[in-house]
Amino acid sequence: MFNELRRIWFAQRINRLAEVYDHVLGTLALSEDGDSWETKVPIGGKEIEFIIGGDVRPDAALMDRARVIVRNFAAFEKNVNDFLEGDDSSLRFLPNRNEGLTIQTIIFARPDRPDEGMICFSGLEDIGAWRCELVAGQPKNLTFDR
Repeated sequence: MFNELRRIWFAQRINRLAEVYDHVLGTLALSEDGDSWETKVPIGGKEIEFIIGGDVRPDAALMDRARVIVRNFAAFEKNVNDFLEGDDSSLRFLPNRNEGLTIQTIIFARPDRPDEGMICFSGLEDIGAWRCELVAGQPKNLTFDR
């Protein structure tokens, strides 16, 4: 409750909306720190979180990138899974490679670089927190933190 009131107060104080509705992404809420906009989109039985950068509103170009992913999620997910299975993947050292590693959050944070983002994965948490970059819509550089 307190966090919700703080978020609304912070948004009003700097002349921002606390929420923005998008016909594809649903309702985006201003993050607690006021640096981004967050939403969870149900796609094919999953719930994928999107974090979108922007000041007073979510950045239009970043929203467009997120919409393309939502509209073409099956192809996007296949592309990501193919990347995870690739020979240059950090997962090549694991016996079952991407078993259990799934897309959890997609981040487009930089309005000055709308073609760049990040994917955060769930699964394999016992090894670390997994993520990869998105460059021109393509996953690159899988990494993890222990």
